[in-house]
Amino acid sequence: MCCRHLLIGGEIKTMNNKTILAIFILLSFGIAQAAVPSVAERADALMSRQLKKKTHPGFSVLVSREGKVLFSKAYGMADVKGKKANAPDTTFRIGSITKQFTAAAILVLQERDKLSVQDSLAKYYPEWPNGKNITLHHLLTHTSGLYSYTSNPFFAIQVSKPANIVTLIPAIQKEKVNFAPGEKWQYCNS
Repeated sequence: MCCRHLLIGGEIKTMNNKTILAIFILLSFGIAQAAVPSVAERADALMSRQLKKKTHPGFSVLVSREGKVLFSKAYGMADVKGKKANAPDTTFRIGSITKQFTAAAILVLQERDKLSVQDSLAKYYPEWPNGKNITLHHLLTHTSGLYSYTSNPFFAIQVSKPANIVTLIPAIQKEKVNFAPGEKWQYCNS
């Protein structure tokens, strides 16, 4: 059979050049489309490489664009001892991940002239001990000298409960500072 003939439904059909060209274009387009991995396939491939064993602690991923979920999948274990796998709706303790978002929000507010990183803590908490000397910049860069509430011996017991800002702020305020603002760096969860 030469290239100008095609077997369709058991019959050999002769094709003209336009038909051959059209089939070639359609097949090429289909092959090209099939060769380009989707967002979900690319995300899954990337995330699968991050976890060496499915029995290790894992994570969940959600990729969205303009409010539409393009990809959502969980990897690894939520509870290794209990052999419970992660699911897309697994609740994670996020801990210090919030610091980067808080910092970004503060910088956006500064760009909009709503605040300045040079504002004192006293501007927002007038009663804060030494608050006039502590700036938002000090808080963002861990140079405030504030006592870190996670240093409290009872923190290990309290960590599994939601934080209560009504009691947490006064508890931090009553603690002695570790050093003068800007004097040095020390990681601080307060």
